[in-house]
Amino acid sequence: MDKKILICDDNEEVGRMLKKMLSKYGYSDDDVSTCMNMQQVEQLMESQNIDLIFMDIELGDENGVELAETIEKKYVKTPIVFITGYMEFAEDIFKAHPAYFIVKPVTEEKLEKALARVEEITKESREYLSIHLRGTSRVQKISMDEVYYVESQKRHILVHLSDEIIHTNMQKLDEFMEDVPKSLVRCHKSFALNLNNLEALYRDEALLKNGMRVPISRSKSQEVKQAFFQLFEH
Repeated sequence: MDKKILICDDNEEVGRMLKKMLSKYGYSDDDVSTCMNMQQVEQLMESQNIDLIFMDIELGDENGVELAETIEKKYVKTPIVFITGYMEFAEDIFKAHPAYFIVKPVTEEKLEKALARVEEITKESREYLSIHLRGTSRVQKISMDEVYYVESQKRHILVHLSDEIIHTNMQKLDEFMEDVPKSLVRCHKSFALNLNNLEALYRDEALLKNGMRVPISRSKSQEVKQAFFQLFEH
């Protein structure tokens, strides 16, 4: 395997069990490293390229969610799969933008779903949104990583990036949404948001990673929630 995996859990037995499960997917002992605290995480990530991290939310006296946030800020964006035996941590995990969330006991079925989701996210990061630029016949491709939300305004589509708004030719939002990556979800008659750039979800609005807020209509609320939590199905 070309991918390198890091397991961060203060329970050595969990680490051994995960390594054994991962071997069934072609990962050798050399492909999978284990650690028990943030110091060891930093040492490993500085010495090699890590492609995926499995992290227990509780690491002795350390908080796995806070460690994941540190990793996200300090290192190249690396997918993190959280592992926990406590459902009450579910709300906290989204602050660290995990790829997936497994509730113990870890089973082969749950691991398979986690690996599939990580592969899906990797694929989505390479996906593009194709738009017709306003006033031209040119089509521009925008990486979905850059797209935060889409807005319909006076029959034009506005694509909101982190620091730019791109205007498209005249088009209804219904038409625009017919051929877009599935991470872009309709949340309002005039808005669609990119679930991969979601920070938090509230009853009537979504908070995005860059601080932007997007309204969620009552009729779309349940649909958005279902799409959101399907990403962390366990």
